[in-house]
Amino acid sequence: MRKHFCFLLLAAAAILLAGCSSSGQVMDGDGMIRQAAYSQITPEEAMEMMAKDDGHVVVDVRRQDEYDAGHIPGAILIPNESIGGDPPEELPDRDQVILIYCRTGNRSKQAAQKLAEMGYTNIYEFGGINTWPGELVTEEETAQTQTPTVEIPVEAETEDPNARLDSGLPEADFEGRVFTVIGSTDSSAYKYIVVEDLTGEGVNDAAFARNTTVEERFNTKIAFFPNADYSTCSRTITNSVTAGDGGAFDLVQYHVVENSGVAMKGYYLNWYDVPFVNFDKPWWS
Repeated sequence: MRKHFCFLLLAAAAILLAGCSSSGQVMDGDGMIRQAAYSQITPEEAMEMMAKDDGHVVVDVRRQDEYDAGHIPGAILIPNESIGGDPPEELPDRDQVILIYCRTGNRSKQAAQKLAEMGYTNIYEFGGINTWPGELVTEEETAQTQTPTVEIPVEAETEDPNARLDSGLPEADFEGRVFTVIGSTDSSAYKYIVVEDLTGEGVNDAAFARNTTVEERFNTKIAFFPNADYSTCSRTITNSVTAGDGGAFDLVQYHVVENSGVAMKGYYLNWYDVPFVNFDKPWWS
């Protein structure tokens, strides 16, 4: 299981590299500073709230493709990555009851906190759709109930433009295990591995979305083990392997020159021997 975890997350990392919770404060209408918070409830409690005619709205903060594949009936789509500093147009009433979910509960918590910091007062986060006890509908089913079916002749089959971007990785659930990247904070790539939040900067936000996608898909957590410089990093890896603790780190990120000595000692896996890595994919070009 450990080896399967490492291999699959190595492949994913390589592909994507090419109650209440509060973390902020807002000012209310009286000029007073208060904690920006939201409520966490169970899926069953959310289902009971959805049965009420209180003007609530259910918000799905996953990606469009995830929403299309299956969502809670009546839910509107507002991807977490699209929630920035301004209130979403779909949520004009900041006192409206808002029920938020994603796939496993990670993105929904991020979205709930961001909305709370914008001044929304009735936010209820109820985790992920993977534990939802009710029914789901696809976007195709929703469209069929709203518009009549129109037969459109197909002239010829066209290639799916996203087909080449399919990672080809199998589905897996690693039950919250940590995928540890070791590297040097001196590296220019460090800031594109350790990404804590969306900033509006293109590469930063792409890296944030990458980490979130991997963590959500495989139910894992990406962690960075920092070293002050390349030499320290090299010694840490050598000591770990020679001590028989070769499983402490899953991915190494630091300078190729400093890296070569450790590689020559046979302390690393050969990328060509790592399962799930397909060098015919376009991101290796």
